[in-house]
Amino acid sequence: MFPAITVMTYRNLTFRASLGALIGAALLYGCASAPATPKEGSGTTTSPLSGMIGRHMVVFPGQYLALAGPAGTWDITQEGRSLLPILDEEIADALRKRGANNNWTFGREITARADRNGGLAGDPRQLSVQAVRRNPAGDTPLPEPLASQIRTLVSLTNARYALLPIETHLDNRNGERKGSLRLLMVDARTARIVWAGDITAPVVRDPVTASDALTPFGFRQFARGLANEVADLVVSQ
Repeated sequence: MFPAITVMTYRNLTFRASLGALIGAALLYGCASAPATPKEGSGTTTSPLSGMIGRHMVVFPGQYLALAGPAGTWDITQEGRSLLPILDEEIADALRKRGANNNWTFGREITARADRNGGLAGDPRQLSVQAVRRNPAGDTPLPEPLASQIRTLVSLTNARYALLPIETHLDNRNGERKGSLRLLMVDARTARIVWAGDITAPVVRDPVTASDALTPFGFRQFARGLANEVADLVVSQ
């Protein structure tokens, strides 16, 4: 028979080994269960929009168009209202080609549904977005009346989430045409921005004047490049 001290030592080692295994498992569980911190933009390998292709989604019309030139940056109002529907068409076309069809409602369709409601749902082309033009994602609810506007319009569909092309920025300096689109994904039920990012358009090295860039033909080329970048966030090629 082994001495008692040997038995006690063996039990002590067994207890220490078990305790070490429990601590290690707890640490591993803590690392695995820690929630990922949301990040702004599309710099991650997996886009936060990549899982939305099979879900219902509303894509609102573009809201603001800003032009950067030698004299500075300013909002385009009258021209913007006529040019932004071109961006809406290009985004819808690019996403439909990637498979976003019956379950996605695009700018023209949500506007038509709002019109059929006699204006009671508001105008999707003129949302009260001025206060959130540069807002990041977060837990702070959208301000009123924007929260109610989005909630009411989205309720005309089967969707919960909406994409909001809030600001299109066209930079026409230094013989290049480039720009970006500020895009928000909103949870209409909680009225919160769940993702925000700036999508950059491909650079066109072509000395285009500001007046040419704001023609329907010139703007469509720019909008098509942006739309393809938006579609890549949902379904990459």
